[in-house]
Amino acid sequence: MTSSSNPVHTPPQEQRFLVLFDFDETIISENSDDAMVRVLPGQQLPTWLRNSYREGHYNEHTQKILAYM
Repeated sequence: MTSSSNPVHTPPQEQRFLVLFDFDETIISENSDDAMVRVLPGQQLPTWLRNSYREGHYNEHTQKILAYM
């Protein structure tokens, strides 16, 4: 018998991670934001995504771009 104080454990799910390093004009001789956009269909961000940038929220915007990719 399982009591309510003993939670049921589920097997862990495999986690996947994407690590992004931003080395503009150092390790690569270009802006890595521009390089990231070049791999997109049509080599440009959709208007809705381009217009979603908010000042001071660069990381949030980059996460949206990576999710779109």
